[in-house]
Amino acid sequence: LDETGELSPTMQVKLLRVLQEKEFSRVGETKTRRTDVRIIAATNRDLQQLLAEGKIREDFYYRINVFEFRLPPLRERPEDIMSYYERFIEEYAIQMNKTITGIDHNVRDILLSYDWPGNIRELKNVAERTSILCNPATGIISTDLIPDRLAWSAGGGAAYQSDDFKQAKEILVREFEVNFITQHLRQQNGNIAATARKIGVHPVFLRQKVANLGIDAKNIKDESAKA
Repeated sequence: LDETGELSPTMQVKLLRVLQEKEFSRVGETKTRRTDVRIIAATNRDLQQLLAEGKIREDFYYRINVFEFRLPPLRERPEDIMSYYERFIEEYAIQMNKTITGIDHNVRDILLSYDWPGNIRELKNVAERTSILCNPATGIISTDLIPDRLAWSAGGGAAYQSDDFKQAKEILVREFEVNFITQHLRQQNGNIAATARKIGVHPVFLRQKVANLGIDAKNIKDESAKA
């Protein structure tokens, strides 16, 4: 179970029945089914604080918190960053049918110096973005593909290092457009027409913008929908 701290009180009661009685009923059924499972729950929230705030039931909390394992945030495990990133890159390369041959050493420096407040999910998001934008002709993950917030945090943000106002503005606008369009394409499983309707632009305009930004729309999927 992921995001355990976000479970509604109703869902907590249902899961509590599974944990205590080892039984459940499927939607639309009157038959009670038995189950014998081990539940591994994960969260990035402080469950004890949620318990104190009444957002987590006490009985549910003690049922799922039999054995607690705390994983340090990614920023405290810099030795893991490149291993995860390279693995994600490999997965996206296969998914997108792309050949990614290498990672610029400056990209490594940026990734290792960033704090990663979003932990693994943020790292995976960056891996997806750089895979989408990677030029198939070179196959190299270069610094211009890295979100500017990472580069800036590392002291190398292109927009903020530039002395030219117009150039800096263009970099930031492009960064916004890539993030905004990619986010909404993901929600629509890469469907340009549906995305255009949602964000209020003409499909032809969005298709041209996607091409100009180098976004590989056909390989953008909503992973949360699959879950």
